[in-house]
Amino acid sequence: MGGAAANRILVVDDEESIRDVTSRILTRDGYDVIAAPGGEEALSLIADESERVDLLLTDVIMPRMSGKELAERFSSLRADARVLYMSGYTDRLIGLDEVDDLLEKPFDRQGLLSAVGRALAHA
Repeated sequence: MGGAAANRILVVDDEESIRDVTSRILTRDGYDVIAAPGGEEALSLIADESERVDLLLTDVIMPRMSGKELAERFSSLRADARVLYMSGYTDRLIGLDEVDDLLEKPFDRQGLLSAVGRALAHA
């Protein structure tokens, strides 16, 4: 759990089971987690500029607002925060050619924690 408690992660996935399991794993490892089922909800959670978020962990393919669009809007509000995408599709199919931070679904606890740790280390 080294240093994880200082980091707040916004988990966004339209699949409730994935959102819940991901949030539970991160919380148990000491991260401060907030979660949303989609892009609009995620943006409203961080509308208050005092709401600190260190990492956006978002699914790529979601209804209404893609993870890529969410990440672009999120980054304009929180330029210092990192983005980690997650997807069950290959990066070629989801149009993320230049993305280093992609967590492939399905993932296990260690894969999630490693990817989050790497993403936060790049901050």
